[in-house]
Amino acid sequence: MVKFFKQEKGWGAIHCSELPAGQDVWVHFSVIEGVGYHALHAGDIVDFDYEPARQDSFTFRATRARRVAPGSAPTLRREGERVVIADDCTPDTPLTPRRR
Repeated sequence: MVKFFKQEKGWGAIHCSELPAGQDVWVHFSVIEGVGYHALHAGDIVDFDYEPARQDSFTFRATRARRVAPGSAPTLRREGERVVIADDCTPDTPLTPRRR
């Protein structure tokens, strides 16, 4: 499962229960299979291969990644009369119906 993915930088981390506790797999957009813009989202279920390799603070690197199922639905918030998708860093804000 994708732990996080920094789209602006093109890399993220995949959690893998096969690895020692606290270890994740570093993933770069260049190894993501698919058509169009290659990115992942936190919570996505992925099929991937990895190898031991030192990358920043990671000791494992993905050599191939493919999204199998999307992660959870985005958080919505109200901005005036509009409903927008909240940024990943935005705390979960309940979307309450507006009274008319």
